[in-house]
Amino acid sequence: MEQTNEETLFNLQLDHDSGSHLKETAKWSRFLSIISFICLGFGLVALVFGAQAMSEVIRKAMPGMEAFSGVMVGAIGVALVILTWTTILLYRFSNLTSEGIRRQDQELFRNGIKALKNYFTIYGFFSVLGLLINVGTFIFELTKN
Repeated sequence: MEQTNEETLFNLQLDHDSGSHLKETAKWSRFLSIISFICLGFGLVALVFGAQAMSEVIRKAMPGMEAFSGVMVGAIGVALVILTWTTILLYRFSNLTSEGIRRQDQELFRNGIKALKNYFTIYGFFSVLGLLINVGTFIFELTKN
């Protein structure tokens, strides 16, 4: 009986080298996610204690745009929430994948890979969104002059 690519893909086995590479990847992703959690904590502290000062600077720099300062603080808060969410996904990948390999548990391993897929999906979406905003701003500035 001839095997199709789908059968080969879903019956994929990890050899020793692949498992070793994934374990190393999980260690690095755990390290990066812990560093990200620390940076997010600093960002939250800065937002809590610096929101008033940031609002004052915006009010002085742009008189009549007081509402913009609140929007800016809110946007930074939303960005912190999204970054926390993605960092949790990266941390889940590192834990679930390494545990799945250690225990040879297919379900844990699958959930770890799914967390990594979600991490890249979210980052991809916001990367494209950021690129579109930058291109739109560039075009707007070109047409303004």
